[in-house]
Parts: sequence; structure tokens; C-alpha cells
Amino acid sequence: MQEFRDYLEIAYFISGIIVAIAALVALYQIKIAKNTLTTQSKRDALSLTASQCSHYNTKIIELQNRLYDKRISENCTFFDTSNWEVNTDGESVIVHSIAKDLPSLDEFDLVSKELLDVVNAMDSFAIYFTSNVADESVAYKSIGNTFISSAERYMPWILLSYKADGYFSNIVGLYVIWKNRKKQELLSTKMQHLKDELDKSTLKAEKPIGV
Repeated sequence: MQEFRDYLEIAYFISGIIVAIAALVALYQIKIAKNTLTTQSKRDALSLTASQCSHYNTKIIELQNRLYDKRISENCTFFDTSNWEVNTDGESVIVHSIAKDLPSLDEFDLVSKELLDVVNAMDSFAIYFTSNVADESVAYKSIGNTFISSAERYMPWILLSYKADGYFSNIVGLYVIWKNRKKQELLSTKMQHLKDELDKSTLKAEKPIGV
């Protein structure tokens, strides 16, 4: 009987080791699966980012060119940069009229179809990045400047016409992110330039040698 009990204790001890090993293997497999999922998610995000940037550079810019041609042919001056100043103030977008006379809102009717085509396409593009499905920091390096300039051109119309309804909020949201980043980059460049100038103008004091 004692011998049988010893065998049971040994078996119980071995089973405990087996269970512990199995648990470690399971945890390792979970870690591998988690890392694989993270890597795959990053790949999918980068793939979607590249696809959307390509879409912007072809389809959306083509729509913007059509709108530009329509504005010229219809003598629509509402969107001229000489009429508006657009900037960010934290998470808000500030639009100021800098024209002597406020451009007529009636000009929208002249280019309404082409204008809606552009802003709808830009908003559909922006939603991928405001929702964090695609990587906005990567896209910024590729098309940040052209998106900012285009958004600023159409922002007066967007805010005047649709701010209360919340339409085209993705254009506004992505513009705020990228405009603020651009401002930070410009400030960092200026600070580095000032630092370099300060270093150049700083003279090393010589210690007096006495008599």
C-alpha cells in the first residue's frame, strides 16, 4: 500500500510539472499570436495608408483640378487665398476674411457640383486617418502639405455652410492634426536656427593670466 501511495505522489508531482509546462507553452503561443496580430495590423495599416495616398495623388487631385478649371471659367473668386486667412488655434480652426468686401456666397452655385465632389472625396479620404485605421503620420510625409493647402482653400466654405451640422468633420479634424504638426516643425526649425546662431555668437571668455 505504501508503495502504491508513493507512485501516486510521484505521478501527482509529474502531472504538476506537465501542467506547468503546458501553461508556459500556452502563454508563449498567446504571446506569439499577439505579436503576429500586432505586426499584421501594422502591415495592414501601412498598406491602407499607401493605397489612400495613391488615391489622393490621382483621383482626388484630378477632382481638384476640375474644380479649379470650373472656378476659372466661371470667374469664381470666393476661394482665392487673397480673401481668407485660415489657421489653427489648438483644436479649433480659425477663419478670417482679409478681403475688403466679403466674397459673395452666390458664387457657390457656379461650382457646386465640382466643389461637392472634391470635399466629399477629401472627407472620405480623411476618415481613414481620423479614425486611426490608417497611419496618418506616414501619410503626412507624403501628402501633408498638399492636403493642408487644399483644406485651407475650401475651409471658409465648409465652416460657413456646414459647421453647425458637423459635415466634413474629418477634413477639419485631419487639417487640425497636420497643420499643428507643420507649425511645430517650423518652430523647431526656427529654434534650431536660433540655437546655431547663438552658438556662433558666443565667445569663450579667456582666463586672465595675471602679471
